[in-house]
Amino acid sequence: MKTKTLDKLQYILPLVVLILFSCQLAWDYHHDGIPRHYLLHDPNLPSFSNWWGLLTVPLVSFFLIYRSRQRIHKNNWQLVPYESRLLFILGLIVAVSFSIGFNQDWAYLHYFALSLIVASLFIPLYKSEFLVGFIIGMVFTFGAVLPIIIGIVYAALFALCYLVIRKGMTWLVRKPEKI
Repeated sequence: MKTKTLDKLQYILPLVVLILFSCQLAWDYHHDGIPRHYLLHDPNLPSFSNWWGLLTVPLVSFFLIYRSRQRIHKNNWQLVPYESRLLFILGLIVAVSFSIGFNQDWAYLHYFALSLIVASLFIPLYKSEFLVGFIIGMVFTFGAVLPIIIGIVYAALFALCYLVIRKGMTWLVRKPEKI
């Protein structure tokens, strides 16, 4: 991806997200009211209103694309659109599965999460391109704050797998003869 395209994307994507999220909030406001999402889906825990999405999601997407732009001179950017789309699709799969009732069968989501962890050993899923796609994919089902929290936890786990466990596995495979 060229620098000028990424520069435009840094400003266009947060604006598009802001417009789409505003439309969703307008729809919610005029129908059942703005929903609140509880941590761990437990009403005894703190809740987050979807109003926070007007602030958090555009800022997070702007920041993550800015981070991607900072690495543009160090890496090959041909895969950036595909990386963002991959986790966007995975985020959509999680959101749609919750929406249509797959949350009744938790084994499905456990296998899904496990497959992401295994994939993170081979693909750097912790990068900001993946995270912005994951957050935007989940934001319209889970509100604004929960996908950001879940995305940060996943990104930390993926970074641990890719940067630490993968290095340990390669060291074991190419173990020095003298220990």
